[in-house]
Amino acid sequence: MGNCSVNDISSLAGPEHPLLERLELAFDRHSRTLARGGRSRHLAPRESEVLAALLRAEAGRVMARNDLLDAVWGQGDVCEDALTVIISRLRRHFQRLGIDEPVIETVPRRGYRLGGFENAAGGRREARRDGRLGRTLGLASLVLSALAVGVSCLALLVALG
Repeated sequence: MGNCSVNDISSLAGPEHPLLERLELAFDRHSRTLARGGRSRHLAPRESEVLAALLRAEAGRVMARNDLLDAVWGQGDVCEDALTVIISRLRRHFQRLGIDEPVIETVPRRGYRLGGFENAAGGRREARRDGRLGRTLGLASLVLSALAVGVSCLALLVALG
């Protein structure tokens, strides 16, 4: 990758990206190369495009699977498993560059985001909290529905009795 700066993605996500800077990682979209500490990894075209799309997203923002699919493959037909495979390959690239923390986080039922903007566990806690919130709201809706049915039945009994 030569003498590429730590943040060689100016055409992609502004002159600096906080995650790349913090990890001392260089990403050159044109040569499709990730580098860190004298080691480099060459990315496949789709891997580079997925990483570029995630880097363009607002820091910490979850990018929906469909948005990523559209950004990388356009409106063409693509198997959703292709994105899962590419995310897995990108994670492997980061690991081989000596990055042990989760750089790309999966947010269940929502999509993916670049991690490390808080602490590594924060993203997982937030994803779990989002899941619990959804289950709690679902349970609350069920209880309210049952209560409404009970009140309706009681009103019907009072009216008939």
